[in-house]
Amino acid sequence: KDLFLSGKKIVSPNFTLIYKPSDFWREKESKTGFVVSSAVSKKSTARNKIKRRARAIIFKFLTNLIGHHFLIFIFRKQCLDFSFRELEKEMFTALKEAGIIK
Repeated sequence: KDLFLSGKKIVSPNFTLIYKPSDFWREKESKTGFVVSSAVSKKSTARNKIKRRARAIIFKFLTNLIGHHFLIFIFRKQCLDFSFRELEKEMFTALKEAGIIK
């Protein structure tokens, strides 16, 4: 709840990234959450596909993250039509804009 209210936001056409440095809670690692609501798709397989892809992309970026952060990605319906590469490029751009990745 606190992260949604006080975290910084980057809004792209396909998702919203909410982030906050984790020193506020004295955490020693970054934590990431993915939200794909049933408004995106009624099929859980489609929603889970987006989350699986997003997890794989974040895993690739872990070594390049600057500091420790709490991240929440809230995906929109347009992500259903995205390829892995398109999603990766957009997530990288958002993380770069936030100053979280090298």
